[in-house]
Amino acid sequence: MQAATGLRTSHFLGRRREDMVQRHAEHEAAWNTYMEAIDARKPFRDIRFIGAITHGTRWISISGTPVFSGQDEFRGYRGLSSDVTTLVAAEKRAQESDQRLRLAMENLNEAICVTDPQERIVLANKRFRDNNPASLEYLWPGMPFEQFVR
Repeated sequence: MQAATGLRTSHFLGRRREDMVQRHAEHEAAWNTYMEAIDARKPFRDIRFIGAITHGTRWISISGTPVFSGQDEFRGYRGLSSDVTTLVAAEKRAQESDQRLRLAMENLNEAICVTDPQERIVLANKRFRDNNPASLEYLWPGMPFEQFVR
């Protein structure tokens, strides 16, 4: 644990879950999902929080499986936590890049409709929508392009 966090194991003893994460309103749903699983003694997987255990902002992903004795007595959780800070940063950059691309395409003077490999509509820009006003109810992400054309 010291290699991952820079802190000795003794630093974590006696600390509550609430002490280990930074609570933010935007992550409240993840916290609630986590606490519901803990309260119900259910497994949870890949729940992300901003860790409060190291210096600086570090994103932590946690997973856990409840452990029971042979008499179905709850003994605790066996789990794993991973530093996913680099992954979260890459996802954020990808989202920002996607948003810039969508904005640029939306404002082109050419009509553009982008489909995925299964030929389902992913994006149709304003010019494309303006050129097809009678078909707007069929123009939504996930719609097979062939069905839109019909």
